[in-house]
Amino acid sequence: MSSQRPLKRSVWRANAACKGLPLDLFFEPENEAEAIKVCQGCPVRHDCLIEAVKLTKKTPHPTEGVWGGLTEYQRSRLRGRIK
Repeated sequence: MSSQRPLKRSVWRANAACKGLPLDLFFEPENEAEAIKVCQGCPVRHDCLIEAVKLTKKTPHPTEGVWGGLTEYQRSRLRGRIK
């Protein structure tokens, strides 16, 4: 990951490739592959991924869905490597 500072939540969401798309695209398992494709070229993918990791740290439950181009399973493996 780059050393750039994450954008404020409102800023990165305004620039997200998923802006305006239906939420079920990112939270229904059958749409996972399509959601990941949307994330591939997103200019704020890194910020989205950071947000998902932060949200998971704040709650006892994992953040579901595709965030930053990764599924919850993939993010949990990533968290395990960076602890």
